[in-house]
Amino acid sequence: MKKLLFSFLILMTPFTVFAHSLNLSVINNNNDSITIIGKLDTGARAVGAMVRLVSEISGKKLFEKRLPQEGELTVAIPKEPYQIMLNVGPEHITLKKGIPPRNGFSVKPEKKTRTAKNRNLSVAMLVTVGTAFCLFLTTIYLSSRNTKKIIELISRKK
Repeated sequence: MKKLLFSFLILMTPFTVFAHSLNLSVINNNNDSITIIGKLDTGARAVGAMVRLVSEISGKKLFEKRLPQEGELTVAIPKEPYQIMLNVGPEHITLKKGIPPRNGFSVKPEKKTRTAKNRNLSVAMLVTVGTAFCLFLTTIYLSSRNTKKIIELISRKK
């Protein structure tokens, strides 16, 4: 049994040797463009990997292109906050926060305000908690009243 286990471990070792991870490097070119470099930790270029710039505000794709043979791509910086996604395949996706342009992002994320839906939820929660509290107090009142009646009945029988 030990020989079988040892043989199995020896046979599985090459698979762990070939495991790799994806590295995403982003360089600011200081001219409102960035260079995106995709490499595997083995040193190989991530040729053909899908590069996407995704808006942090709306979630829409702002840019999408595959890495060329050089393994790097120069892209204009979007005017809104974004994330850079490098996708080589299943379980090999890397995300990085985007670099802002020299003058900052022109499209600012909106501050979340309380909407009518949130207010309705607050009112519904208030009504629910108030009703539960009233039922709780009613239960305590009825319980104490019934307890007094039972004590009176027991004291009469003695």
